[in-house]
Amino acid sequence: MPTCEAEFIAGSAAAQKTVWLRSIVHGVSLTTNRPTPLMIDNTGVAELAADNKASRRSKHRYQIPPHDMVRSRW
Repeated sequence: MPTCEAEFIAGSAAAQKTVWLRSIVHGVSLTTNRPTPLMIDNTGVAELAADNKASRRSKHRYQIPPHDMVRSRW
């Protein structure tokens, strides 16, 4: 598995856990209006996450199942 693909999968998992943690915080009546930063140290992963389009260089791009996608809720 290419490094970019592995880090993309790990970033997706981290984003899902962040959404889950924010829902717990919200559930105990604590709120924040600030976004939670997700630090990614791989430029290729950041570009794939921002654009969501495959290119020639990303021919082995990991396809995220629809139920694993994270959308902005706040």
